[in-house]
Amino acid sequence: MNILCYTLRDEMARVNEYILDLLDDSRKMRFEEEFSECGLDPEEYPDLAARMLAKVKGQKFLCFFSPQNSSSCP
Repeated sequence: MNILCYTLRDEMARVNEYILDLLDDSRKMRFEEEFSECGLDPEEYPDLAARMLAKVKGQKFLCFFSPQNSSSCP
């Protein structure tokens, strides 16, 4: 995750918004609060992003990687 965040550092805010959109409302609010505290700090954000991704429902996350099957996505 550290390498991904370093490589995409200029795009991580967009990635963060995408991940947040995949979460249910209660988790989204919790992670938005944590994000407001750490921001895109390279020391803290990779851990936050990994924890957010772990909470994303599998089907929604798979749709990100398989846009050709987007018709079956929620």
